[in-house]
Amino acid sequence: MADETRINDLLTQLNAEIGEYTPYKLAFVSPGEIQPVEKNAHFMPKRLFDQLVDNIKNDQNLSTLPFCWKKADGSFVVLSGNHRVQAAKEANIQKILVLYTDEDLTRSRQIAIQLSHNSLVGQDNPTLLLDLWNELDSLQAKIYTGLDDNLLQTLPPVNVIRLNEEPLRLEEPSILFVPAEIERVSDVIKRIGKSNRTRLIAGVDEFDRFFDKLLEFKEAEGIINTATAFAKMADILEEYLAQNEHHEVEHGQTS
Repeated sequence: MADETRINDLLTQLNAEIGEYTPYKLAFVSPGEIQPVEKNAHFMPKRLFDQLVDNIKNDQNLSTLPFCWKKADGSFVVLSGNHRVQAAKEANIQKILVLYTDEDLTRSRQIAIQLSHNSLVGQDNPTLLLDLWNELDSLQAKIYTGLDDNLLQTLPPVNVIRLNEEPLRLEEPSILFVPAEIERVSDVIKRIGKSNRTRLIAGVDEFDRFFDKLLEFKEAEGIINTATAFAKMADILEEYLAQNEHHEVEHGQTS
C-alpha cells in the first residue's frame, strides 16, 4: 500500500496547483474520522442504504466525492454525502477521497450548503430514464441502480374502466418489463397455461396475500423493483416446471 504521508504530500502539491482554478481542495480521509452534520433532512430508507453499502464494497471505494468542511482544528465535517460517508464506513473502506473547503463557515453558511446540495439535484426525464433502464442487461445491474417502482409513477396513468357494481372490489397491478424479461416471463406463463387446472380469475382476498408474499420475497432477495422481482421469480418457476416435467417423464416411463 502506498505510503500515506507521500499521498498527503502529493495532494498538497495538487491542491496548490489547482488553487488558481478552484477554492476547493482534495483530502484522503478515513470515513470514521469524518463528523456527520448535526441534523440531516435528507433521509435514505434502510433498504437503499444497504444497497449503497453493497455497491461500495463491489466498487472497493466511493465513485463520487463527498463535500466536507475542514475546521480550524483540522477535523472534517461532511456537508454533502452523509450517507456515502457512513456507507463507506459500514463497508470497511479505510480511506476515501473528499472534496473540501477550509474557509471559515458560519452555521448559516454550513446549512445553506447542505440544503442546496440536497435539493438542487435536477429531475429525471421519465422517457429517457426508462430507455436507459431498458439498456441494462443483467439483474445485478438493475439492483445496483437502487431504482424502485416509484419511477413508473412518472408515466401517464393507465385508464381502467370502472364497473358499476359498488360492492365489487377489483385490484389490477401494473408492471413493466424490458423485452428480455417479457420473453422469459411469457414463456413461463405459456408453460403454466398448458395445465388442465388453469384459473382465469382469483379471489380479491388472494390479491392481498399475493402482494404480502411479493414484498416478503423482495425483502429476502434484496430487490427493490417489482418487475425485477418477477424476473427472479420466473427463475424459480422455470426450475420448478423443469423438475415437474422431468418427474412426469419418469412416471410415464415406469407406468
